[in-house]
Amino acid sequence: MMKKLYSCVFVLLVLCSALPVCAKEFHVAKSGSDQGNGSKRLPFLTIGKAALVAGPGDVITVHRGVYRELVAPVIGG
Repeated sequence: MMKKLYSCVFVLLVLCSALPVCAKEFHVAKSGSDQGNGSKRLPFLTIGKAALVAGPGDVITVHRGVYRELVAPVIGG
């Protein structure tokens, strides 16, 4: 019985380690700056800048405004 419990715990740990651990969230706002870090407090100004730094699994939140730009993400996902 104890051996089965340890096996289940081991499988659970392996599965949890396969999950994305640190997906980041970047913010884009018309009041932002591409010199910022993309946080909610210091958002980027352009979607293109956010797409440049974001990786697979990351989230880009685009706040209200009109953004006229061509966005071509370097990294897909």
